Amino acid sequence: MWVQPSEVFFAPFWSVERANPFFSLQHRVSHKENGFVAKVLGTLDTVRESKPTPYRILLQMRTQDFMMSWVVAVGHSKEEIDYYWNWLDSNMISTLEAFDDNVEACSFARAKVESLVAEEEFRRSPADPEMKRFDEAERRFLETFKISSEERERLVNYFSCSHWNSKLPRHGWMYLTLNRLCFNAYTFGSELNIVLRWTDISHLEHTTFRMMDAIIVKSGKDRFVFCFISQQGERCFQQLQQLANECVQRHLKHTALPEESQNEVSRQTKKPSVRLLTQKTPIDKREKFLLKNKLDTKKLTEEKIRFFRLPKEELLHGHLRCSLHNPSNKEDAIHGSVFCFQNFLCFESKVRERMWIVIPLLEISVIEKATFSTSALYINTRNQICYIFDDLSNQRDFLWKLISDFLAKTSSTHHNKASVTPFEIQQPLHIQFPPPPSYFQSTSETERTLEEKEHAWEHHFNMYGRGVCMYRTQELWDLVHKGILQKYKPDIWMIFSGAIFYLNSNPGYYEELVMKSDETYLDSFEDIERDLHRSLPEHPAFQTDIGIAALRRVLRAYALRNPSVGYCQAMNIVTSMILLECDEIQAFWLLAALTERILPDYYNAKVVGALVDQRVFECLAEQYIPELHARLDSLGVLPMITMSWFLTIFINAMPYSSAMNLVDLLFYDGCKSLFQIGLALLDLNRAEIMKCTDDGETMSLLSSYLERITNVSNPHSVTRHGPGHTVGALANQPSIDILELIESANNRFGHVTNEMIEQKRNMTRIHVFKSLEESARKSVLRGVINGTLFTQTELEQLYQLFVDGVPEDGFLPISKTAGAPFKEQKVDCTIFCPLFLYLSGWSENEKSGEYGNELAMQAFRLLDTDIDGHVSFKELISLVSLLAKGRLQHKLVLLYCLHIMPALDSNGLPPDIPDKITTEDIDTTDKKDLTTTIEKEINACLERRKRETDFSIKFLSSNPPNLTMEQFFQLCKTVQHLSIIKEDNEELFRAIQEFIAGIIQEGRNNADSTNQQDKEVQQTREEILITSPAKDTLQLPTVESSEQSSRTSSSMNDFELVDATDIPHLITNNLSIDLEELTSGEGDTPENQVQPKNPSEDLSINPPTETQAASQTGKQFTNQYYLPPDWFITFDQFLAHFEQHAPLCEFLSELTIISLQ
Repeated sequence: MWVQPSEVFFAPFWSVERANPFFSLQHRVSHKENGFVAKVLGTLDTVRESKPTPYRILLQMRTQDFMMSWVVAVGHSKEEIDYYWNWLDSNMISTLEAFDDNVEACSFARAKVESLVAEEEFRRSPADPEMKRFDEAERRFLETFKISSEERERLVNYFSCSHWNSKLPRHGWMYLTLNRLCFNAYTFGSELNIVLRWTDISHLEHTTFRMMDAIIVKSGKDRFVFCFISQQGERCFQQLQQLANECVQRHLKHTALPEESQNEVSRQTKKPSVRLLTQKTPIDKREKFLLKNKLDTKKLTEEKIRFFRLPKEELLHGHLRCSLHNPSNKEDAIHGSVFCFQNFLCFESKVRERMWIVIPLLEISVIEKATFSTSALYINTRNQICYIFDDLSNQRDFLWKLISDFLAKTSSTHHNKASVTPFEIQQPLHIQFPPPPSYFQSTSETERTLEEKEHAWEHHFNMYGRGVCMYRTQELWDLVHKGILQKYKPDIWMIFSGAIFYLNSNPGYYEELVMKSDETYLDSFEDIERDLHRSLPEHPAFQTDIGIAALRRVLRAYALRNPSVGYCQAMNIVTSMILLECDEIQAFWLLAALTERILPDYYNAKVVGALVDQRVFECLAEQYIPELHARLDSLGVLPMITMSWFLTIFINAMPYSSAMNLVDLLFYDGCKSLFQIGLALLDLNRAEIMKCTDDGETMSLLSSYLERITNVSNPHSVTRHGPGHTVGALANQPSIDILELIESANNRFGHVTNEMIEQKRNMTRIHVFKSLEESARKSVLRGVINGTLFTQTELEQLYQLFVDGVPEDGFLPISKTAGAPFKEQKVDCTIFCPLFLYLSGWSENEKSGEYGNELAMQAFRLLDTDIDGHVSFKELISLVSLLAKGRLQHKLVLLYCLHIMPALDSNGLPPDIPDKITTEDIDTTDKKDLTTTIEKEINACLERRKRETDFSIKFLSSNPPNLTMEQFFQLCKTVQHLSIIKEDNEELFRAIQEFIAGIIQEGRNNADSTNQQDKEVQQTREEILITSPAKDTLQLPTVESSEQSSRTSSSMNDFELVDATDIPHLITNNLSIDLEELTSGEGDTPENQVQPKNPSEDLSINPPTETQAASQTGKQFTNQYYLPPDWFITFDQFLAHFEQHAPLCEFLSELTIISLQ
């Protein structure tokens, strides 16, 4: 490109390629030369961030006393620099030669180049230095790793670092993309490239290595250490962790929620995000292509959504600093930041959790500019809560306009959707099933405590508001930690879990799911029915059909909402607890909030979220109670206790009335309350645990401690086991108040925050993901090791190739196999075909052409026994094992079976299924009967296809069916295409001709022997059709069309059998034979046909070239040779003729050898 002319004083590392009196084209010494100086220079250029371009053009001015040079153009490739050189040669040289003075000529040239630069900059958008550096790094990345623009591999960020291999560091550049971590280093002529997919990384660690900031990356058995001299290590580690976790989460969540479950408000027309920072920070145009900025924004958005408990579909437009007047003291201004989301306005105080609010924009009734200050704003809500935002400076007008525009657009269109309730919504079960009087332990002191708590709650509501828009204060946090009164639980749970937003934006959604569950069946429904009566069976509500029916509806509705989760054990216990306190609609949305946001991935097939939090809990225990952690780790009891505690939220571990206080904390504080309580329980039992000798004693100790936890301040709550449940030794031990336990947990481990837990989740999720993948790999290999001819090492290589895919240009593909990483993985035809060609060696053979893909598709259909469009590793191994190590006879069976497999049409159905049934074919007008008939016919064809497929996969122990004429010609074409690689082997082509000739003669003999029997069968069918009623029965159309029938009957009447030696010439010299025309009666009459050759004549022919094979259409043959349509051969005949030709057998053996090196 053209550059502003800059003077060059000294250029020792450039070589001249071309020159004229005015210009000189040079290349960098390190670009084309291999000497010592070039290697040293290349190493220095790699370390530099602004690496010089390899080509440049100098404008030179020569005088008698001196010579000056200016750089006027640079290029990254020879083609680019040649373009500028040719332009100068064509447009500038003749003009410059007309000048008498070299100084004037150079001045003119410099002015011309400056005008060209200005013209290019005018066409391009202006870019700052950071954008230019990023563009240069992206170009260097694409060129280094040979990535084309079609691969959609986007660079996120890049860092300068050193890779420590053995004892010597290699300095280079680390490139972070959406899918990979790449590193390139060039040191003294030796280049090092490292490419790791995010899914291949098993461990990330930010540490110190040899007194330098370092990041350790583990992938399988490999360990990479990257050191940073500058203060970039922390920044790089955060982005590494973010990209790796996003990739892992994409693989863990294959099934998205149904569209109906998404927030209706968030599904409105999306508009470009608006940043509300300050006027000093305008909208940065770099964000549209600098992906790292978008990732930073996404990270901030996710953090604030978790903090404010907003729907995860919300978009953060921006934030700005301001202050909020305290309603209890108007002179007290709480400083913080206001965050503008798509549908919410939120405030967070500068002091963490001192005060925060969430205002749905739809709840705003009035917004006014304050008169007492030019930077203040009044906001009133529908439930009469007033907010005064101040210190908005010059952003007040902008915020006022933003909210006013939103209200103007939604005020006329917003209305609640009428909720249709086809069944009676179950109210909180504790109302209909109150605990018996024997459960009450009410005293005057406890009654007075309840009155004081109720007064405190009412005072807070009066002062700070009530409902979604209430002020969330430190006083409210104290009230929640002392226990939420039963009458306030539903509202508080719904508000602070964020479930209220989904409920308000999806009216009638739960009722629709319930009605749909009555008409739908899922596999998880059986598990739900099995666990219904195991859900708090001691409570009277779940000893009747009322409670069981409500529990069934909620669990089934959620299974339909989130099929990827469906149902998991422990969900019934949690849902039962919620149903006791809330109505079933609230219970449904609270269950959704719990499983999808508060405790993500807890309740799926492998409880991945619980496994992640289990490791997080172990890390926290090791950090805060190291001695106790070491003891528990030696006993091996820590994973067992944490799993049961977290999955059931302590409901099964302690009395119900005590566990309810922990549920209050979970919905208000988030998941950190579980970790704080867990750590406090271990710490309070430190002395006793240190004395335990085995895991059983430790479990018994902790269980007895949890059973003694009581809730003395709430006598109206139901204990889990009823009165007298603490018998024996437990009855004599002192009880523990749940409020004291909560206070102890907050005092000792209050510094454990949700942000800390989320950070540790990100660090451990990768390890859990790889552990599940490794477990799945071992399980799959154990299942196939006994039924294959491969060794364990070969199976591991094949499985890795099956999961990773076929490498392209040194890169492993990003597309993964179908299914979650911890389940049996499968591949579809788009992945199977390259894999099949790669293993068979045909991908390296360009002459196989598209027919190799066609044969791969036939193999795919052979293995797809369940007709689901996917092939498992076990199914693939059954084929690959045969190709690699099977005997020749087994390979012949495979070749044979590949051509008796029913091919599928474009709709995925066998070709013998009628694609349509018209009124001419069917006399009835009953559409329901017609639909039923078609479904039965299709199901019958699919069952027949499945039986044939099952037979094909077991072909080694069965007798394959006969091969028809069409299938045989397809087989001949397969052999012909595969034999193109042996163009110089005339002996092979002679063997192919002799084999085809012998098979065709066998087919003729088979047709002659069965001709009479077929005629008798046809006569019987005609008699049946004559005697059958015309309209009393439903007549389905035959597979053969009327046109095909006429041509078939014509061929039966006037075909002439030819000698078998003529057909091999037809097949081997023409690859596009039309079988339908071959069996038809069109063309020349038998009298005008060419007479067949004698079988004794010489069959030698020259093997066809690819050009000849593609150019010949076969029309000249199809009108001259005819075969009977009932032609067929048996498998034994095929096998006998094939084995008679040694060149064919040798060719097939060599073709199917697979290398696993």
